[in-house]
Amino acid sequence: MSHKLKIILIVILLLGLGGFLSFQKLNNDLEHLKDDQFEPLNPSQWTDGVYLGEASQLPIKVIVELNIQDQRITKLTLLEHQTGEGQSAEAILDHVLNAQSLAVDVITGATYSSVLILKAIENALEKAVE
Repeated sequence: MSHKLKIILIVILLLGLGGFLSFQKLNNDLEHLKDDQFEPLNPSQWTDGVYLGEASQLPIKVIVELNIQDQRITKLTLLEHQTGEGQSAEAILDHVLNAQSLAVDVITGATYSSVLILKAIENALEKAVE
């Protein structure tokens, strides 16, 4: 086996190993999302207005717009949702709006996107208290 071929094989092996380790880290980071808990909401602290909230965890990114009026969430709009197969998670917006709570069930088959949408809403609500 020639010296060049050995080097090429080693480079391919290292790239493959690097890709595998990166995938494992990404998967591990996403799995930790399942453990996130959301604090109960306190609407009496909310100030009327429109607030943006963001959350991301590769490969998912979410930006929401939240409207508050009279200490109620009156409108939730998904401005950005970068995801692979998690489009069905977008239904969670209606669940939060109806429940006026983040304590809603995640959408089956779109757990990671569901949690990140909830985190983005939580981020917007934190701004409503400031």
